[in-house]
Amino acid sequence: MNQSMTLGKIRGLSQLATARGWFSILACDQRGNMIRMLQQAGNPNPTYEDIVKVKLDIVGALSP
Repeated sequence: MNQSMTLGKIRGLSQLATARGWFSILACDQRGNMIRMLQQAGNPNPTYEDIVKVKLDIVGALSP
């Protein structure tokens, strides 16, 4: 399969990439694992809002 990307897509992706052309990706969508980590950290019954806050904290800490 030989498909080429449009210039707009190339520019858009290059804005998301590092200076070396790499993508830094963090997957934090494993709800069960996130709940277990919060329980181990002392929150026996984490709520949806607790999980959202942790994810926002992670993204905030790792963002430039």
